[in-house]
Amino acid sequence: MTKAVEMAGGKASISLSVLTLLKNMIGAGIFSLPIGLLYATPVPGLGILALVGVLSAGSYWMIGYCCLTWGVGTFRELWNNVFGSKSAWVIDVTIFLNGWFTLVCYIVLI
Repeated sequence: MTKAVEMAGGKASISLSVLTLLKNMIGAGIFSLPIGLLYATPVPGLGILALVGVLSAGSYWMIGYCCLTWGVGTFRELWNNVFGSKSAWVIDVTIFLNGWFTLVCYIVLI
């Protein structure tokens, strides 16, 4: 179990974490699918969707690999190890804005 999970007092397994992350990735793809295919024909739209999916999967793999290499369990710990603790607020703001804009996009689509 990672330090982050132990400190939080939770008991999350790796498989549960992977499934939760996968659920979030699929959810984001489903939200972007209708608007993406509205302005393009299905073939280019699905091609672009596949490309973005590959890029997204590669990004998540790299973050996971870096966390495994550095032995950390959170984005903040990874940021501290790579860039230093003085700019750790940047990752918190980035995660907040990502969630905020995801909710805004969801509201716009509905």
